[in-house]
Amino acid sequence: MTATASCPASQTIFAALPIVAAAYGEKFGVKVIVGGQQAMTDGQTIVVPNVQGDRFGDALWGYLTHEAAHVRFTDFGVGKDEVARSAFLGAMLNIFEDCRIEREIIKLYPGAARTLNAVAAYMVAQGHYQIPTRDTHPAGLLEAYCLYFLQCKVVGQHAIEDTLVATTAVYEQVIPKGVQVRLAVLLGRAGQLKSTADALVLSREVLRMVKEEAQKEQKKPKPVPQSQPSPQDPTQPQAGSGDAGGQDSDGGDADADADADADADAGNAQGTDSGGSSAQGSGQGTAAGSASAGGDDADTSNPGVMQQILDAEADDHLKDKTEALRADLNSGADRSASVINVPTALEAMNHQASGEMLIKQVASASSRIQSQLMGLVQASQRNGYAPGRHGRHLDTNRLHRLVSGDTRVFRRSAQRKHPDTAVHVLVDMSSSMATLMPSGQHVYQVARDAAMALALGLEKINGVNPAVTFFCKNSRQPVWSVVKHGQKVSRNAGRFCFSPMGCTPMTEAIWYSAFELSKTREQRKMVLVVTDGEPDNVGTCQQVVQRCQRSGIEMVGIGVGSGAAVAGLFASSIQIESVNDLKHTLFQLMSDALTGVAV
Repeated sequence: MTATASCPASQTIFAALPIVAAAYGEKFGVKVIVGGQQAMTDGQTIVVPNVQGDRFGDALWGYLTHEAAHVRFTDFGVGKDEVARSAFLGAMLNIFEDCRIEREIIKLYPGAARTLNAVAAYMVAQGHYQIPTRDTHPAGLLEAYCLYFLQCKVVGQHAIEDTLVATTAVYEQVIPKGVQVRLAVLLGRAGQLKSTADALVLSREVLRMVKEEAQKEQKKPKPVPQSQPSPQDPTQPQAGSGDAGGQDSDGGDADADADADADADAGNAQGTDSGGSSAQGSGQGTAAGSASAGGDDADTSNPGVMQQILDAEADDHLKDKTEALRADLNSGADRSASVINVPTALEAMNHQASGEMLIKQVASASSRIQSQLMGLVQASQRNGYAPGRHGRHLDTNRLHRLVSGDTRVFRRSAQRKHPDTAVHVLVDMSSSMATLMPSGQHVYQVARDAAMALALGLEKINGVNPAVTFFCKNSRQPVWSVVKHGQKVSRNAGRFCFSPMGCTPMTEAIWYSAFELSKTREQRKMVLVVTDGEPDNVGTCQQVVQRCQRSGIEMVGIGVGSGAAVAGLFASSIQIESVNDLKHTLFQLMSDALTGVAV
């Protein structure tokens, strides 16, 4: 079914935030709640604000996909104590885990790649991906490079390609070459992570590598500028300090690696700080300060690049990209609008013996409905003939039209389509439905029997897909599934044996039926609401009924005992007193619907 002309696609009931959020929750196997003061995840439930309009587009669904992946695949208890002691370890764990879970969700649901890339594109457009400069703290720079590299090259979010290129240019200038080589090997293992524990192990290895490189920085002798006189000249002051001399003495025990080669060329250096030196002199210009270009005023107390990473404070690390998106969602929430969540239906108890008795009880009525409706449907599907301008058989009764220029004189067969209709029957099971009617039956019994008879009759017709749901109790648990779309009524007959209780949460029930209809393939969609009175919230019920109608769902109210209430809610409504009235009241309604005539 397509949206009506008066209702843009983005405003249909099927594109409504509660429907799409419920679809994502069901698809990914997580619980999603619309509402609250802020977007969040507690490891079990995802909360999204009641965002209105198209401001975020697919970025909102990408956020849901990312958080659903965390709920599905992240062990939130792993590494808690270690992360509390090391902010750098926590940052790397988040980076590796984000990469891992997004790859996992894409494996299960390939379409998730598009929505995740939409988030990346949104973040780039909003400036939430921080592009480092030479003034960026080395910790934030290293973390940014790791994040962008993994998201772009391993997850496949090509929307941040330019961000990665710009970050890499700074990264290669500031981070020592030896570190780049070792980190590249570690990042290459990110695609093989199988669990949060694996991500923690890899994060530890990155931290250990940083510590090892920081130790090498401390052992590296300070380069001697060419203009500096020989320390043996007693007429010149001694350069450096006690610490610098200590580094020189340690230099004789330095590891035999690429840094030793850099030290051999130190005479060509223009001067760097004692800790930030590398083969490329890449420690200059970091956030913690570096030596001046001439090297005459070098501050030998400044730590090297890798030590700065270890010493980084909270504000020095890369900001969590998801937090920025959450802040945007929070700012875009409409807190004045009523919050509706598609409820999760419980399955009604299946009392098989009682169900078999009910089937016998309504068999006569359901048989009449079935035979009469099926006869109408079959008649509407029989081959007919339509005039055409081409064909093999002339229609001699139309030859005279040639005189007026009408060349449609060939007879062509025309096969009408089957009904192609999904029908969702909602039955009120609130306490008021226990009222005794003059016939001696309770109202809920009439409604229940009517729903079963109708469902039994409809399911035998090719192209019709019925479902039955009861609604009662309260808004926290408003719906019970009796027969889902695609299920057989006879196998679920025992679920119709249900006792009335509680209130009339009709609004929530209609949202649920719209959600269930959104999953059906039938072109035509109908909701039949069987009730004896008003819903708990008339205003919100009217809103959802109107939105369904604007979206092309045919809404019909069936009043049991009194039709006044349903007449005020539904543009199309009827009234029944007993199950036998189905023959007279529902026949025309369903025959029009199933033969393609608008209700």
